[in-house]
Amino acid sequence: MQLLLLTLLLTSLSVQGLPQCPEVVHGAMRICITECSEHSDCGGGKLCCPNGCGQECVMPSKKKEALLSSAGASHRCVLLAVLSDRGAVKAAKAAKALLVSLPTPAKSHVLALTGILTVEYTPAQLSECCLAFSHMRGSKAVSSVEFDGALPSCSEI
Repeated sequence: MQLLLLTLLLTSLSVQGLPQCPEVVHGAMRICITECSEHSDCGGGKLCCPNGCGQECVMPSKKKEALLSSAGASHRCVLLAVLSDRGAVKAAKAAKALLVSLPTPAKSHVLALTGILTVEYTPAQLSECCLAFSHMRGSKAVSSVEFDGALPSCSEI
């Protein structure tokens, strides 16, 4: 009995203070890319965590927190653009040229084989995200563009 109590106490202590991945809110829209496969792939003290559709590097939490709460202005703004030029080399070149013309995002990722560019802006960059959406919607290099997740309140949409 004492051994069981000691084991439970040690297990509880070892988990409580350690950094862990935030909880994923089920039903929330997330970007479906695999940014990492293990914690060592992430820098800056981030952990490789599931997000409900892929894996991404996020800051750990010591207590369980939601990765996303309800839709609102505190969310990052993610755009998914299908590039007109397909094929790994053409898509990579098109994405590079397009990124130069956009407001600087917090993150970007090119899925060259599928010709998809993901561009992510922080909550503080909402106006830049709206500008990027508007620019990509009018660009010949992009065949379609959409928001991944909650729609921001852009006046020009």
